[in-house]
Amino acid sequence: MDKKALFNIASGLYILATSGASGRAACVINTVVQVTETPLRLVVAVNKNNATHDAIVAAGGFTLSVLDQTATFDTIRHFGFQSSRDVDKFAESPAGVQEVDGMPALAAQSNAVIACRVVSVTDLGTHSLILADVTDARILSDKKTLTYDDYQKNVKPKPQTPASKKTVWRCEICGFEIEADELSPEYLCPWCGHGIDAFVKVSG
Repeated sequence: MDKKALFNIASGLYILATSGASGRAACVINTVVQVTETPLRLVVAVNKNNATHDAIVAAGGFTLSVLDQTATFDTIRHFGFQSSRDVDKFAESPAGVQEVDGMPALAAQSNAVIACRVVSVTDLGTHSLILADVTDARILSDKKTLTYDDYQKNVKPKPQTPASKKTVWRCEICGFEIEADELSPEYLCPWCGHGIDAFVKVSG
């Protein structure tokens, strides 16, 4: 089975954010679906290892910033390749910050922001599916939404072939590289959290 086939499923990229007693938290996700019109509800899928997951469950709400085609790799790296456990990502956000329903959201590089209140959380194994009511929605610009395909082809830096003769593994999702003879079956990319299925051997 070639799991790369799933990369062809059309999806956007979003900054999922919240704020609560433990501070602000945010991460990058690509699974958002409107599921009903009345009431106006959507679902998001969030990796349970992300600090943002627990922060949303505790706070009971979140914002979605819909990234547009002006979004830079610096913004995606800033929100996606470090943990909210270690840093307040909005303190030095490359895309600014605004507040919607008392929660942080991007002020730039996004064409819309949607605020939501959690209705339910369903355990899906590695991820949770969060059903939420939309409480506010704002258009920020008329720029086109950044899709996952756009990110892979036009935003993510092209990897360089290492000169090293050592064995190097590269994450095809985010570009992280690690030198190792083999990767443990339990290994997770420290940048994007994907498992070894996302890694390819690029030298050695």
